[in-house]
Amino acid sequence: MKSTRNTGNFHYFNPGHEAAVLNASPYYMPPAHVAQMQRDLAFLPAWYASDGDYVLVEQALPNDFRNYLNEIFGLNVRAVTGKDLPEITNQINGCKVHLWGVSPQSIRLFETLDEKFNLNLSIPRWKDSYAGYCHRRRAAEWLSILCRQLPGISSQLVPRFYTSVESIEDALQKESGTAFLAKAPYSSSGRGLLWLPKGGLTRTERQILHGIIKKQKSVALEYVLRKTTDFAMEFTCENGFNSEFTGYSLFKTNSKGAYDGNIIASQSDIKQIINKQIGNELIEKVKNSLMELINIHLIPFYTGYAGVDMMIYEQNGNVALHPCVEINLRSNMGIIALNLQKHIASGSQGYFKIEFASQQGKLYRKHKEYEQRYPLLLSGGKIVSGYFPLCPVSDGSHYTAYATAGRK
Repeated sequence: MKSTRNTGNFHYFNPGHEAAVLNASPYYMPPAHVAQMQRDLAFLPAWYASDGDYVLVEQALPNDFRNYLNEIFGLNVRAVTGKDLPEITNQINGCKVHLWGVSPQSIRLFETLDEKFNLNLSIPRWKDSYAGYCHRRRAAEWLSILCRQLPGISSQLVPRFYTSVESIEDALQKESGTAFLAKAPYSSSGRGLLWLPKGGLTRTERQILHGIIKKQKSVALEYVLRKTTDFAMEFTCENGFNSEFTGYSLFKTNSKGAYDGNIIASQSDIKQIINKQIGNELIEKVKNSLMELINIHLIPFYTGYAGVDMMIYEQNGNVALHPCVEINLRSNMGIIALNLQKHIASGSQGYFKIEFASQQGKLYRKHKEYEQRYPLLLSGGKIVSGYFPLCPVSDGSHYTAYATAGRK
């Protein structure tokens, strides 16, 4: 006889899931650097999980890290390894699986665990619609709709898709004085970007573009913009019900366009930063239009988080909005930043960051240095200032996730 269905969630961090979706195989193996990130940052979903939830990790959390989570954050989320499952079958039984990103490979992993341990898990089912929304073409379609619905959104923002290097070269020659950015269709967070020179392509750029087209069938081409601010609107979807607006996330990218980190601030502070540049009326119209699109297109098949990345940019002395740079049909770092805000004291702000180091031990040394240099200062159980890691850091870590806080 099976136990009563558990209403908790069983979380799993699978970064770079767009590549797994593109591959489409349940037996997909991620590249070594992605697998390393997955191991080092496996506990990240705990920061948006609910009390009593579980997170699947490869290695058990060190005792000192568990104590730190308890004492500072009161985090009641359990990290579970494969070795733990036989001992906690009754507690896990009936849990709802919450994947960072839905892919055939991640679904198969939990189907295997479910069958092996008779867990009666509620696992997402694969639908081809997922693949469609991981492709940049769908973001371009939504952007086209927003351009038609809302004044002040330039139709020149809509990406164009090319299926050959020759057609890309023709486009560059027609607008030889313009800078373009090429994007791999199945990519996000600043990965798969190629900045193209004005006028023509080098041999290296042709090879990169050819490789993308061979693997992903096309390349998206966009005009390079003078960006001032990156932000996103985050939504929560539940299959069969309406979407909810979860909040705004404000993030930064590096000079190459790759994700750097998120501001941890109150919604009113983030909204003020946005509204100083773009009027509230347009932002609200964009939000309402996106919720309508989500309710029509995503709600019929999807449960989970959906983020729409946006950009404020300057053109001809004016400030303008790009309302749909990409759609992230998955959990994302903005969701973590939103949930970290509840741990930050009033009057303080923080910055959430992911870092990589190829040299073994480098991140651990930095972690110990930051613990000494930026000790945590608490007030009323909230963080006023200091450094705090979000995942365990060891001598073998190559990726780390942490936040720092301070007075505004």
